[in-house]
Formats: sequence, C-alpha cells, structure tokens
Amino acid sequence: MRLAKGIGYVLMIAGGLHVLYHVLDAWRWMPVSLSGLSIYSYQQATVMAGVFAVLAGMVLWVNPQGGHAMFKRMGRFTLSVGVMGVVLACSGWFLLAQQNLTTLDQHGKTLLHQFESNIAQTLQERLALLQRQAERWQVPPYLPNDRLWQRETESYLRDYPELASLWLFDENRRLLRHAMQSAQTSTQGAMPVLNRAMLDWQHQLMPSSTIQVSSITQAEGRPVVWLTFPLVVEDNHTAWLRAELDVSALLNRSAFQVTDDTSMQVHAEDQLLFSSRPLADPQQWYPLVAQKAVLPHVGSWQMSSYLDTRELKRLGMLPTLLWLTVLVFTFLLMGSQQLHHLSVRSGQRLSVKHDDLQETLKVLRILERGVNASINGVMVADAKQTDYPVIYVNKAFERITGYPSEEVLGRNCRFLQGPDTEASAVHAVREALHDQYEVQVVLLNYRKDGTSFWNELFISPVLNEEGAVTHFVSIQHDISAQREYEAQLAFNASHDALTGLPNRSLFEDRLKQASRIAGRYEHKLAVLFLDLDGFKPINDNLGHQLGDQVLNEVTQRITDALRPGETVARFGGDEFVILLPELAYEEDVISVVEQLLVSIALPYRIDESDIRLTASIGLTIADGLLENPLEMIQQADLAMCQAKRQGRNTYQWFTCDLNTQESQRVVLRNELQTAIEKQQFELFYQPQVHAFSGQVIGFEALIRWKHPQRGYISPVEFIGLAEDTGQIIAISDWVLATACRDNVRLNSMQIGAFTMAVNISPMQFQRGNFIRSVRESLERTGLPANLLELELTEGILMENAEHAIDALHKLRREGIRIAIDDFGTGFSSLSYLKRLPIDKIKIDRSFVNDVISDQRDAAIIQGILSMAYHLQLGVVAEGIETQGQYAYLRKHGCNWLQGYYFARPMPLATLEIYLEEQHQAYQLNLARQRSDETEQTLMRGHEADT
Repeated sequence: MRLAKGIGYVLMIAGGLHVLYHVLDAWRWMPVSLSGLSIYSYQQATVMAGVFAVLAGMVLWVNPQGGHAMFKRMGRFTLSVGVMGVVLACSGWFLLAQQNLTTLDQHGKTLLHQFESNIAQTLQERLALLQRQAERWQVPPYLPNDRLWQRETESYLRDYPELASLWLFDENRRLLRHAMQSAQTSTQGAMPVLNRAMLDWQHQLMPSSTIQVSSITQAEGRPVVWLTFPLVVEDNHTAWLRAELDVSALLNRSAFQVTDDTSMQVHAEDQLLFSSRPLADPQQWYPLVAQKAVLPHVGSWQMSSYLDTRELKRLGMLPTLLWLTVLVFTFLLMGSQQLHHLSVRSGQRLSVKHDDLQETLKVLRILERGVNASINGVMVADAKQTDYPVIYVNKAFERITGYPSEEVLGRNCRFLQGPDTEASAVHAVREALHDQYEVQVVLLNYRKDGTSFWNELFISPVLNEEGAVTHFVSIQHDISAQREYEAQLAFNASHDALTGLPNRSLFEDRLKQASRIAGRYEHKLAVLFLDLDGFKPINDNLGHQLGDQVLNEVTQRITDALRPGETVARFGGDEFVILLPELAYEEDVISVVEQLLVSIALPYRIDESDIRLTASIGLTIADGLLENPLEMIQQADLAMCQAKRQGRNTYQWFTCDLNTQESQRVVLRNELQTAIEKQQFELFYQPQVHAFSGQVIGFEALIRWKHPQRGYISPVEFIGLAEDTGQIIAISDWVLATACRDNVRLNSMQIGAFTMAVNISPMQFQRGNFIRSVRESLERTGLPANLLELELTEGILMENAEHAIDALHKLRREGIRIAIDDFGTGFSSLSYLKRLPIDKIKIDRSFVNDVISDQRDAAIIQGILSMAYHLQLGVVAEGIETQGQYAYLRKHGCNWLQGYYFARPMPLATLEIYLEEQHQAYQLNLARQRSDETEQTLMRGHEADT
C-alpha cells in the first residue's frame, strides 16, 4: 500500500511539473485557458502523457489497496462502460482536434500560396508593362515628347497605383522628365523622390540591356523598390527609365480578401513590408504558417499567416469539453466504484450504482452539448448494421443540410447526394466504410431545399474495448465559400474583367477545339475580328468610366446577335474577336456581319446624351484543316485593317494578297529603317520660275530613295508607310537639314537669291520641338531664314487650327516663309485662311491639267488668283507641262510657275549646271535686248537729224 501511494505521489508530481512547463511555454502566444491548451497540447503530444500520469498517480494515491486491487474488485459492466466512455471521448477529442489543426494549417498554406501567386503575377505584369514601354521608346521617334510623356504616364499612374513615380534620365543620369502619384509633380516637389532615386542609383553599375531591381528601401515610411530599364535610343545613346514601385501598394493590390479572424504579414530582411491588419498585441494572434516566397527579380520574402486567438479558443471548445469529460467521467467512475467497494450494505451499493448512472447521463449530456456547440456537422452511424443508419446528428449538421434530426435518424447518409456528386468520392467513402478505415473526401452534397454545397468530409471508425468497430463518426465542413472563391479566381484567369467575356487565352482554346471538330465533321468555321471606329476619342475626351459603359453596351449587342455555341472574346481596348463554328455555308457569315454593323451603329444613350460608333470587321473562314488554327486570328486582323483603310463601318474578307501586302509592308519598313541609318536618300530639286521674266527664283526639294537593289523608289511608295510608323520624323529632319545646306551652296554661285521650298509632314509639324529644330537647321547651315520656305498641306493647318496659327506666327517672326501646298484639295476654311500668316499658296496640279479644256478648272484657278491678289499672297502653279497652260496662267497673272515644261526634278550637281546655263542664256538675252535698244535709239536720232 505504501509502495503504491509512493508511486502515485511521484507520478502526480512528475506529471504536474511536466504539464506546468508546457502551460508556461504556451503563455507567450495565448492566454492560459483550457480551450487554448487543448490545441497546444495536441501539438505537444507529451502534455497528454503528463496529464495521464497525473491521473494514474491520483488513482494509486487514493486507492489504499493499490491500483490493481481496485480494478480487480470493479465489476465487468462498470469497466466496460468506463472503457467505452474513455474511448469515445478520446476518439472524439482526437478527431476534432486533428480536423481543426488540419483545417488551420491548410487554410494558412492556401492564404500564403494564393497571396504569393497574386504578388508574382502582379509584379510580372508591371515589369512586362514597363519593359514594353521602354522597348517602344527605343524605336523612332525614340524618347517621348512632353505631351506624350504626360498622357502616357498619367494613364499608367492612374491605372496602376503601385507605381509611385516614373523618371526618365539621359545617359549622364540627368533628369529629363518625371511623373508622380502625388499632386505636386513640380521639380521642387519631386526633389525628395529624385534624391532617393539618385542615392539608390549612384553606386550601381549601368546595365547594358537588362532590368535592374534595387533592394527594398524606406521612402516616407513606406517600402519601395526602384526598377531601372535601359533604353538604346538614337545614335546608340542610352537613356534610363526608372520606376519607383510602392511595395505596400503592390501587396495591397495583390492581397485577396481575408477573413476577420486571419492576418498576413510579409517581411524582407527583417523589414516589415505588408500586414493585412496591425498585430498590436502579439498574444492576440497565433502563427499558422511561415514560408519563404522567391519572387522574380526581387529575391525572397518571408510570408506569415496568423489566426486570432479568439478563433483558436472557439475552435478548441469542443476538444476541451471532450477532454474535461474524460477527466470528470474517469473521476466519477473511480469515485463511485471506490464508494461501492467501501459500502458494506446492499442498499448502499444499489444507491451508488444509481448515482453512477445519473452522473454518466450528466456527462453524456455535457458531451452532447459540447458536440452541438461545434460549427462543424457531426454525425454518428451504426457500423453493426448493414446500411449504416444514422443514430445521431448535431445542430450544426441540421443547420448545414437543412434536415431536422427526426428526418435523418435511421436513414443512410446517401440522401445528401445528388446528380452532380462525384462518383469517385462516393466510391472512396464506400470503400472506407467497408474496410473500416479513416477517409477524407470532398463531396458535392445537397440541402433539403435543393441547393448544393461543398462538403469536406472526415470519417473515422469508433472501436469498442475488444477492438471491433461499432460506430462511424463523420465531421462535415462546409467549404462552399472557399470553392466559390477558387472558381472566381479561375474565371478571372480566363475572362475579361470589365465585360466578363472570354479573354484571348480561352478564345484560342475554343478556336483549337472548334477547328478539330470542323475537320472531323467537314464543317467550316469563321473568325471575325471587330474593332470599334473612333472609340479612342470617347475615352480621351469623355473619360474611361463612360468608355467602359459603351464597351459593356457593345458587348451586349454583339452577344445578342450571336447564336448559342458561338463565342465572342475581348482582346483588349476596343477589339472583339468572334468565333462562328459549324458553318454549313460561307454566306451564313455575311448575315451575322451585317447584323453586327447595323446593331453597333445604333446610338448609345449614356448620361442623357447619344453617342454614335461604327465598327470595322475582318473575316476569315477555314475548313478545320489548318495546321495552326490561331493563324485565323491574324488573318482576320489583317482583313480588319483593310476594312479600316477602305473607309471604316464595313467588312473585308481575308485574302492571300492581304498577307502578301502586309509581308511586303514589313519588309519595306525594315528596308526603310536601313535606308535611314545608311542615308540612302537623295534630294532632287525642281526649279520654280518667274512667270514673266523666266528667271529661276527658287526650288522645291523632292526626296528620292536610292535602293541598292531596286534603284530609285518613288516617295509615293514609302512616305505613307513612314508616316504610319513614325519613321517620317527622321526622314523629315534629314530632308530639312540637307535642303538648307544645298541652298547655301546654290546661293554661293552669286547668280541670284534662291528660295528653298521644303515639304513638312503632319507628324513633324505637330511635334513640340518643331520650331526649335528648324531654327537649329538654319543656324548649322548658315542659311538666311528668308531663303527657306516651308510647304504645309491644308490638312495640317485644319487639324488643330489654333495651334497651327500660333506656330506659323512664330515661324514668321523668325523670317521663314510659309506656303500652303495643294491648295483647293483639302476643303479649306476661308475664315481660317484670312488669319493664317502665310506668304503664298500653291495651286494643285489637278486644276492645272485641264485648265485649257475644262471651264470649271479655269474658273477655280481664276477664283484662287483673284482671292490671292486681294489677300496680297503669292501664287505658284504646279504641274505646268504645256505651252498652253503656261500662256493661260501667265495671262491671268500667276506669279510663279513650276513643272516639266520648265525643268524636271534633278540632283544638285545637275541643278548647278542648269543654273549656269540659264544664267548665261539670260545674260546673253539681256545683252541682245540692250543692243537692240541702242540701235533703235541711234536710228531715231538719225531720223530726227534728217
């Protein structure tokens, strides 16, 4: 007896100290509470060993005859009830604690994984966006002007708040331009950011062609990363685009909505980058999962997820109740049995048994209340019967399924299944029940009202004292919200965020599938590429919010015009691509296209105003035998561009000629760039003569491309392409500089003061530095400003009249002459004409060709000459090829003439010879006239003498 008590005493002391040690260790992250201790004790399994050591010591210490004698005197029924209660309570505690911890761990990993994916995707998109912008500024006209910089950076900073600022430096790291999220974007206001940018950059090596990412620094209390993009611009000079990336804003943009009881943090090198909510009290938050995330370009970050300890307490409530039930049940059973063996009277023995049963029922009620307090559904089935009827369900099960307990008891749980329940998951459950082992599956179950929910199901067998399975305990967890979130993420990955239409990736998948089906069943399929006409001005002038409303309305109209099974996708901006599968006849496409054109052209009633749009559509059709079906998208795009060129609001079929033309256009563009770099251009000059004296008074500079294989190429073939690609800027600058230099050489011949006329392209005139570039060309060549004449078409002047008038006044103040080229072909506004500071107008050759035979052309020319005379403007007539044209224009007072009748365009060397010959002929004619005048004077004097 003494030995048993001594052993019990030692066990109680050792077990108590062991439990106390772990309780004190748990104090650092949560208050000491039984609910929190239940979760913590599961993670530290030795705590339970200490608890049972204390219980065993109590048994040995209380029993005066030793533990073995006490159990020996206990009845068989009492031992069976005790063992069954302990087994049930421990199994329930183990399953519920295991489920809670597994759910918490999985939830934490899911949060971090999704957060890491969002961060990586968002960061990669921003890097790709800035890289594409940097690449675009590496092609002519290279670096953006102020207006283009402002427009594009405002768009980026508005659409991407994580971009704190953008900076453009030249190769010497001098600041060229900047843009910031802050309203104070002046140089003074930007100095703190500029100082940070330069301090971060001053010790770094200049990269040659790669993106450079700085380490994370603090800027005004927020972590930032500097991204450096090299730009190789004109003449192999280097510029630098620097972007200040607000890491906090990036993480906030990438973070998905977390629940109120969870939090996330991101650290980099012991520096806090992001926290979804402040962790002011460390004891309030329990760390779930911490892992490193390796992100492209920025290295590794430490990501952590936390759980509110109040939620931890709530989750630990049920395991705690089970644990308390074990202690109470064991103590009551041992106490009642001890009292039973101490009782010497049969009446007392019966009373003790009755009391024991009442206490057992009380404990079972406590257990039932604890199970009913769980947020998860709990169901117990009888394993001894063949159909596994349900014998118990808790309140959470009734709430989740909508079935009251009286409708569930006695039935098999298969009534929760439905037509969409996955057969493989059902088979896994049946196998586990048959073989009596644990199983975890996810099932699509149905509530009583017919609605479905996703059920994460845990099933565990319950053993009796003999090791036989008597019951199955299942825990149900409704994960419908999580599944819906995952489905939303999957939808966003394959659909457009604004319109909800499929994006390019999903459209390409459907196109490949439709092509295979068409090839198998010998059907045809068509792809339509639809682009809205004039949508950009709506976005720029009326705002993106109204533009989005228009796009949604266009989406609805397109969708209404299609049949089931046909797909419309948005590729971005105002581009839509439509797939028409299973076509029997090609003519079926035309009816769809015509319906789309009519529907889209109807007015859009938005904010009490009508907005009108049209569309250009490109069509291509195939039989499903294409090796690469995605080529149909490119073909439809080429056809759409052709429809744009044909006037818009129409459609165009794809033909092989379009592909050939586009290929030729790409080749010509590359060759044109080579011609710019190798200066394969030459200037030819066509003289302009005085209508009455016949003297050359100036020239018009005309560009020719001397191709190394094709010879001279007419400007008609490449000027339009150069204007579309922006290469016209480099060509125009070269023409202006060369013409000024050659005119200095021509005027140095001392045979006249010649004016050089240079054609100005629309893109060149609209540039902000146009006037400065003209002034620099005059200063470099030394040509007087009054000997340079700039020819502009009416379209340039009418596109932005006020800007044009202001620019022309500045040129006139420099002494430069201004002429309107092709006058009469651009629907000029006479009200603007009287305000334009111009010197002369040039009559287009289309009016000169038939001036002798067409009275209408003659009337137009006479009107132009009369108007110019009263406005005190000079007039140059182009395209003079016959004596009759020359005589007519001279008779009606045209000042200057130009055309093949006088001279064809010629290179500089030929022009010098031509001028010498014209000068000698003029001098000879002048001497002859003087000799005739002298002879006539002598004859008149002789007649007077006689």
